[in-house]
Amino acid sequence: MKKLTILVGLVTSTMLITASNTGTSSSSETEATRKEIIKEMKAQTTYPEGFFKEVQTLGIPSNSATIEQEKSQPKDEKQAASWTEAEYFQNGVASFYGEKWNGRRTANGEIFNTYELTAAHKTLPFGTKVRVTNEANGKSVVVRINDRGPFVKGRIIDLSTAAFASIGSTDSGIAKVKLEILK
Repeated sequence: MKKLTILVGLVTSTMLITASNTGTSSSSETEATRKEIIKEMKAQTTYPEGFFKEVQTLGIPSNSATIEQEKSQPKDEKQAASWTEAEYFQNGVASFYGEKWNGRRTANGEIFNTYELTAAHKTLPFGTKVRVTNEANGKSVVVRINDRGPFVKGRIIDLSTAAFASIGSTDSGIAKVKLEILK
């Protein structure tokens, strides 16, 4: 049984990485595979310094060759907000963007869908789950960062129409909010 130290993002879902160790593979090939996988994971988005943390050493049986994602994901974003630990991030003004941008590419390359629970933030890594709480009424929603913005002075996050509507009226266009990064 070989041991492989893996890196897991503190904010993203846990990835279990195992590499094949056949009779013809050497430890240097296994190490190269591990480094390649980690490089690919890091290349998918930009992470702040110290975002990845060495968390565990796994025993790898000689017949394994899989990459599995942990299956204990919540069924919806509201469920995630109820049981996921969060860390305060910032307070400020949220706005929303919708129909005009629907169908266009976001900064991470996805097609924007104003009816999904997504958001734009200037610095948070793509894929980060953020609980956004309306300070006026206490309603909250969990969004996934998939775009950059807002580019209006004084605003900290741009929500999709669906996300904004779930915490307040879109008639106002803006709301004072608290952001928490979900772990």
